[in-house]
Amino acid sequence: MRSLWLLSLIIASGACFTLEANGKKNCSARLAALYMPGIPHEETIGYHGTGFGTLKVIEKTGILPAGSHGSTIGTLWFFPNLKHPLIQERIARGEFSADDKDIAPTGGAIKGAENYAALAGKDQAFLEHFGIPLTPESLRAAASVPDLGQTHDLSVEFFEQNYGLKRGKIIMAYQRIERERAQGVILGLGANVLDSFAVEKVNDEGLKLIVPTGLPLDFISGFEPVGQREYDYFEDLTLRYPPR
Repeated sequence: MRSLWLLSLIIASGACFTLEANGKKNCSARLAALYMPGIPHEETIGYHGTGFGTLKVIEKTGILPAGSHGSTIGTLWFFPNLKHPLIQERIARGEFSADDKDIAPTGGAIKGAENYAALAGKDQAFLEHFGIPLTPESLRAAASVPDLGQTHDLSVEFFEQNYGLKRGKIIMAYQRIERERAQGVILGLGANVLDSFAVEKVNDEGLKLIVPTGLPLDFISGFEPVGQREYDYFEDLTLRYPPR
């Protein structure tokens, strides 16, 4: 399953790959270039939050993975930039309302994406803590961990059967991660996504792009780290791949 998932990302990744001297392909230079100027808000139609593990997937494949569980499967949730002309056009056509508190969360779209990044960052940090690869199955199980203190969940069976982790150890590890500093990264979505992907309203939070195989890096307008780890990651990238 995981090999097929990664293969679909690699096939769709397109031309952002650069070829290093050792023949290894990666998108590191492109990531560094998108980080340096920050997110250009006037060219950005929305904001998405994710974790450190996703950055590593993007660097390797050139693809921002689509959601992996529940109603997020095959989609990318985001908060729209209500000041962008293309978003204002869709509001005028009645596709969604700027007054909807879910579309425009308290604190604005960037704050909404920051909160989402923190949640994704915790889930991915939890998996990394135990050396568990990021797969649709592991991410789905990690997202359920915060509820384990109250109810039994299939994620217990996933971690027990595949990694020998007991319920108490799972909960204690996640609680420790929750006490740590903010984590995650905000991604800006370029206006060109509206020409290539369908957009739908989410019932309880923002909008979503329909991206069955993920979103290629060419549709990302910029990055803004939320946590220190993500900041250090991008600073290291810019040292290794300085702008030309």
